[in-house]
Amino acid sequence: MLAPTKKNTQLLYTLVQILYWMAFGLMFSFASAYLQGKGFSNREIGLALGCSYGISTVLQPSIASILQRMGIQPEKGLCALYAIAVLLSALLLWVPLPGLGVALLFTLILSLYSALQPLVNSLAQRWSDAGCPVDFSTARSAASLLFAGTIAGMGWLLGKIPAVSLPAFYLAVVSLSACLLFLLRPPSLPGQPLESPSIKDSKNKNRYPAGFPLLLAGIICLSLAHVLIDNFMLQIMQSLGGGTENLGLALSIAAFVEVPAIWLYGKLRRRLGDQALLVFAAWAWAFKTFLVFLAKSPTAIYAAEVLQFCSYAFYTPSIVCCVDRWFPPESRLRGQSLVGSAYTLGCVLSAVLGGTLLDALGVPATLLILVGIACMGAALVSAASWARKTHTANL
Repeated sequence: MLAPTKKNTQLLYTLVQILYWMAFGLMFSFASAYLQGKGFSNREIGLALGCSYGISTVLQPSIASILQRMGIQPEKGLCALYAIAVLLSALLLWVPLPGLGVALLFTLILSLYSALQPLVNSLAQRWSDAGCPVDFSTARSAASLLFAGTIAGMGWLLGKIPAVSLPAFYLAVVSLSACLLFLLRPPSLPGQPLESPSIKDSKNKNRYPAGFPLLLAGIICLSLAHVLIDNFMLQIMQSLGGGTENLGLALSIAAFVEVPAIWLYGKLRRRLGDQALLVFAAWAWAFKTFLVFLAKSPTAIYAAEVLQFCSYAFYTPSIVCCVDRWFPPESRLRGQSLVGSAYTLGCVLSAVLGGTLLDALGVPATLLILVGIACMGAALVSAASWARKTHTANL
C-alpha cells in the first residue's frame, strides 16, 4: 500500500493530477474527432456533449454529498469511480454498438470523468490538513505539461490512425489511475482545524459566502465561451483551412503555457492574493476569446492560445484556493463541487448551443456571441470579488 507522507505526498498527488488530466485531454479534446469518425453531425455532437455535461452537473455535488454522508474517504470513492470508467471504456472499445448506443455510452464516460475533478482537487487540501503538505500549483503544472504532450501526440497520431480507436487510450490511462488509487492508503486526519475568522459568514451550511452566487454565474459564462471553443476547435480550424493536426497543436500550445503559469502562480499569490488573480484570469479569458474571434488563420489561433498562460492557468489554482478560504473545512468539498457544477453547467450550455449556432450562423457569428458572454462572465467574477472584500471588511 502507498501511504502519503511528508516525503512522498507531492509525488503521489502529482501522479494523481497527471493521470487525471491525460485522460481528460484524450476524452474531451478529441470528442468531436471521435464522434465525427462515428458519423455524427455537429448538432448531434453538441447534443452528446451537452447531455454529458448536464449529467455531470448533477453528479458532482451528489457524489460529494454521498461520500460525506456515508463516511467514504475521497481516495476510495475516486478508486471506485475510476473502476466504473474503466468498465465503460472497455465496453465502448470492444462491444459493437449502434449509433445511439455509442452516444449513450460515450456520454456516460464523459459525465463520470468530468464529475471526478472536484474530488481530485480536494485531495490537496485534505492531505495538507493531515500533515502531508501538497503544493497544488506544482502538481497542476506537471499535469498541464503531460496534458500538452498527450494532446500534441494524439493530434499527430490521429493523422495516422482512425479516431474511433480513441477509447483504447482512455482505457489505458484510466486503468493506471484506478490502480494508483487502489494502492493508495488515505492519510489519517487530525481533529477538525479551527475555522478562519474570514469565513464566519459560512458557518451555516445552508448559506453561501458573500459574493459566491455571483462567482458561480461568472464561471458559467466563462466556461460556456471557453469550452465551446475547445469542443469545436476542429470546426474552427476547418473554417480557417486547418484540420486535426492544427487542433492538436493549438490545444497543446495552450497546455504547454499553463506549466510555467501555474508554477508562477504560487509566487504571485503571495503578493497579489488569490481573489485579485482570479479577477485578472477572468478578464484575460475574455480577451483570449476576442482574439480567437479576430483570427484569420490557424497561426492566429496559436497566438490566441498563448493567453492560456494568464487565463485558465491562473483560474485553476485561484478558484481552488478561493473556495478553500471562503468555506469552512467541513464544507470545502461541497464548495468545490458547486464550483465544478457551475463550470460544467457552462459546458452544458456550450455543447447545446455550440452545434446549433455553428450550423445556423457559422463560425464568425458564433465567436462574436462568445466574446459578449465571456465579458459578462469576467464582470460577474469582478463583482463577486468586490462583494467578498466588502463583506470581509465589514466583519
